[in-house]
Amino acid sequence: NLKFKNGGSLALDAKYNMQTTKYNLDINLQNFALNNILPYLQQSMNVSEVSGLLSTNLNVKGDVNHVMDFVLKGNIGAKNFSLIDNKKRNVISFNNFQTK
Repeated sequence: NLKFKNGGSLALDAKYNMQTTKYNLDINLQNFALNNILPYLQQSMNVSEVSGLLSTNLNVKGDVNHVMDFVLKGNIGAKNFSLIDNKKRNVISFNNFQTK
């Protein structure tokens, strides 16, 4: 388990079968502060701020010999999300978002 400096955590559980080349990956990300990705967003977008918390619980199963053939299950959510452009205009914001 990994704890982030400004809050949130990441837990990974990976299994790989060398004989069948199949893998099973569980990803549990909780309350990741999205302001951490601002420098990466700014490489391709005119944004000055991003804020909010991202959480996800995902399972990915597949075969390394067929990388485009995989199954992804789980949920993704964000709280208090806001994206502000370089002119200080709100591009998008929401209090709570969940998808399964």
